[in-house]
Amino acid sequence: MIKNPIGFLSYVRSDDEHDDGRLTEFRRRLSGEVVAQTGERFDIFQDRTHIAWGQSWEERIHDCVDAGIFLICIITPGFFKSEMCRSEIERFALREKLIGRRDLILPVYYIHCPVLSDESLCRNDPVAQLISERNYVDWRALRFDSLKSPRSKKMFAKLAGDIRSALETRFPAEGFGPVAGTILPS
Repeated sequence: MIKNPIGFLSYVRSDDEHDDGRLTEFRRRLSGEVVAQTGERFDIFQDRTHIAWGQSWEERIHDCVDAGIFLICIITPGFFKSEMCRSEIERFALREKLIGRRDLILPVYYIHCPVLSDESLCRNDPVAQLISERNYVDWRALRFDSLKSPRSKKMFAKLAGDIRSALETRFPAEGFGPVAGTILPS
């Protein structure tokens, strides 16, 4: 089991189940491509794989959100309805703000979301607003392609290159963890 992941996958389990584990495979392939491009280990936390039997799932998720450098959000309509996904992105956005970065939340637009295409809906939803302010990777056209297709592999290579570039950007001297004296919501 990974202790301190570099990435954290924020997604809705039922979306992964509906697509026959494609989001789990997406995580594996992205992690592998980053390793191929950097030569360094790149663990991405996923709840269904990295929470031990008997472990407090909510505590483990909070610990890993707080430990990760990147939050990889799989954007679907269910993402916006999931209290846990909303909590993860809000918690991570606060940490990102504390260190003065705005490039560590990595949205992957997976299934069309009306809240992102309707300006009035988006404006009234803080999480949708946060996502809409970020450059996202549009995976909607790739959703039904094999993750081994040349088109998918090229996209994984691009994403891994972007992650590699973000890793090369220096972090504050305190590191990425919570800033001393700051209490993040539980």
